Amino acid sequence: MLSELPEFIKSSAFLNFKTEISDEIAENLADLVRFLLSENKKYNLTGIKDENDAAFLNVVDSLALADIIGPSASVADVGSGAGFPALPLALTRPDINVCALDSTAKKTAFIESAGRLMKLSNIRTKCGRAELLSACGSDMFGAFDYVTARAVASASVLCEISTGFLKVGGKMLLMKGPDVDDELLGADACVLPLGLELSGVRFYTIRNGTSLFKRSVAVFTKIKTAKPDYPRRYSLIKSKPLFGR
Repeated sequence: MLSELPEFIKSSAFLNFKTEISDEIAENLADLVRFLLSENKKYNLTGIKDENDAAFLNVVDSLALADIIGPSASVADVGSGAGFPALPLALTRPDINVCALDSTAKKTAFIESAGRLMKLSNIRTKCGRAELLSACGSDMFGAFDYVTARAVASASVLCEISTGFLKVGGKMLLMKGPDVDDELLGADACVLPLGLELSGVRFYTIRNGTSLFKRSVAVFTKIKTAKPDYPRRYSLIKSKPLFGR
């Protein structure tokens, strides 16, 4: 019989998702939450202190992508932080290979520790800035089927710093809130120089007890290699975004 936290994850989290969560995976996800909060006391990885809140806000929301990512895919999780969505995806989708990218060494070190604790062979990390790691000539250029990002930056910034990671035909999955339209304003006309095409927005709902929360995933498809002018310097990417309000 599942204890309280795994039961909360399994029963509250996954009514909206098709991916099957076994009791064993629910226990592992709960262990991940406990490890995060334990290590957080030493390294300040997250502002969340409550187990259920950490499970809901980090694990549950992250797994919305488990139904979208195709089989046996390679995934670059940009700005992974303490490993979300990278770690929950690696746990629930052993067929995929995830590279968690972050510019803060203590966060990639935590992800590596969590991966060892969970005995995950399908996750690795890379510490560095995305716009440099994705640049032409990098060993990560054009290396991934999917790019994911959650609570990192605006859609415009993420598209520019991350497009280089994708193979042609690959997809960028940007996790956003319900009011994603402002971030995507003008995207249709402006992402072509990045080699991207806005494929649409997928809306979903997650449940915490009786409370429902709407979320979205903005999906971009890599249709060609970006123009050599991109990505620009990060200061320009931030100060003069290609699209959005």
